[in-house]
Amino acid sequence: MSTDRIEKRVMLRAPRARVWRAISDAKEFGTWFRITLDGAFAAGKTVRGRVAIPGHEHLKVEMQVERIEPERYFSYRWHPYPKDPAIDYSAEPMTLVEFTLEEAEGGTALTIVESGFDRIPLARRAEAFRMNTEGWGGQIKGVTRQAITKHLNTLGNVGLVRHARRGRERVWELERKRLEKARAYLDQVAAQWDAAALRLKAFVEV
Repeated sequence: MSTDRIEKRVMLRAPRARVWRAISDAKEFGTWFRITLDGAFAAGKTVRGRVAIPGHEHLKVEMQVERIEPERYFSYRWHPYPKDPAIDYSAEPMTLVEFTLEEAEGGTALTIVESGFDRIPLARRAEAFRMNTEGWGGQIKGVTRQAITKHLNTLGNVGLVRHARRGRERVWELERKRLEKARAYLDQVAAQWDAAALRLKAFVEV
């Protein structure tokens, strides 16, 4: 499983033009996504708004629109699901959200991908590493020692593994509590995308 992305694919019983309007029109997007935005989507433009869920209206949203390819592709960057209004998320890296539309029998196939979670601070990151100690053997088979060490150092820098010297060797161990915390966050984000996809489905299939 990728540590960096969430991918959802949903079949919608609606023409591609209808699905495209629901995604690319900021007002329609806000209706099913449950946010209120201050302007229209345009490539290179930053659109701001607030969450439109009762009890969460104080939460702000900022979307930097990347690419728009009519009736095929729409993407933006954002700070995923900011939950604390007291925290300034602007210094954090953004994730990339991509919507890809394809013609399908009986309607439209929509693929939603959100990527870039590996760059999010550990306190907010989704699952960064879903494997137990025994899984390392298969994961690293055929990889050079240098590449393995580089990968372990990267994981160590974000607190997902730790090491100790034993003679001339470094022994690595997983930080299980941190991984569980990361897992819970990614599961939460994935569940929110599931719910959003269901709302979109209901919105366009009327």
